[in-house]
Amino acid sequence: PNPNPTPNPNPNPNPNPRCDGSGHTTAAALAGVAPVVMIEPGAAARCMPFVQLVLCAAHAVGEDGGAICDIGALTLAHVAAAHRVPFCVAAPHYTFRRAGTPGAEELAPPLPPLPLTSGPPSWQRPTRDATPARLVTWFFTDVGVMPPSAVVDWQLSLSSRGGG
Repeated sequence: PNPNPTPNPNPNPNPNPRCDGSGHTTAAALAGVAPVVMIEPGAAARCMPFVQLVLCAAHAVGEDGGAICDIGALTLAHVAAAHRVPFCVAAPHYTFRRAGTPGAEELAPPLPPLPLTSGPPSWQRPTRDATPARLVTWFFTDVGVMPPSAVVDWQLSLSSRGGG
């Protein structure tokens, strides 16, 4: 083997460099605005006592105030709740979905039951999970900051104005 392999110029398999799921885009956007420390997901529980706020991006926000985020956000939300650290979700208003909106189920489909067999392991690699509203402290949106309980009120106000 080559002792000096050429590094992959794009180690991220995601072809969209603006949304790589690593949080680096968010960290770069916040540079100079707020102190940001990137923590490896496996170290979240160990570091959470020193964290002031957890911020994740959402792919979609349900009418109930729950968020569809990259896999691992649900775990972070539980760890944050255990340490009483606010778990906040960044979500543009167009990610807010109403009940029954096509596409919401595809974003975080339920996983099939794990087979209990003695054969070779079966792998499941979900890419997104659903974080319930009870674990979300605030939504940071382009229309303002709101608690999960305000999501449905905001959607209703859009409908009454003819914008939804």
